[in-house]
Amino acid sequence: MTDLLNTILYKNHKVCSFWGIPTYLHYTSKWALFAICSLVFVSTLFAAGPLVAIISSAIILSVILVAWSFVIMHEYGHAAMALRFGYPCKDITMYPIGGALQLEVTPYDYPWAELLITAAGPFVNVVFIPIFYLLVLLSQSIGADLLTVIFKSLLQINLAIALFNAVPLFPMDGGRIVRAILGLCGYN
Repeated sequence: MTDLLNTILYKNHKVCSFWGIPTYLHYTSKWALFAICSLVFVSTLFAAGPLVAIISSAIILSVILVAWSFVIMHEYGHAAMALRFGYPCKDITMYPIGGALQLEVTPYDYPWAELLITAAGPFVNVVFIPIFYLLVLLSQSIGADLLTVIFKSLLQINLAIALFNAVPLFPMDGGRIVRAILGLCGYN
């Protein structure tokens, strides 16, 4: 029983795999998800009743899972470019505040490769922004208010992921891009 409990509570769980690269949900992400949904449930339970609490928790859970799916696509953007350059990818791990692609060999000695591999992740999110913007305009033009809200949310999630990753601090993508540019300029 203890082994089962430890497996459930403290083991990373595989959520998907593409191109032979597994994606794992880090156990701290499960705890964060549980804590956020519990907090939303309890706070709305006393304010608005059980039905609203369940619906609110389900909405929050859905938004988090959708955001994580865009982060996973972001990480697979890095992976696609790494594979294009011939760098084997070990796995992707999803943490409470983002994902991390583990390369078996890092491209520090090849600044162009590092620059393009790093930029590929945010590029995935940037590609989604005009798509969702057009869908917002389309849904507004036909008066589909619920779709407009959903598409605006998806646009904002991708914008937030792209901007968050653009911060020029290591280990964020922005910091890695700065390191690659410095490498291209001859700085080690």
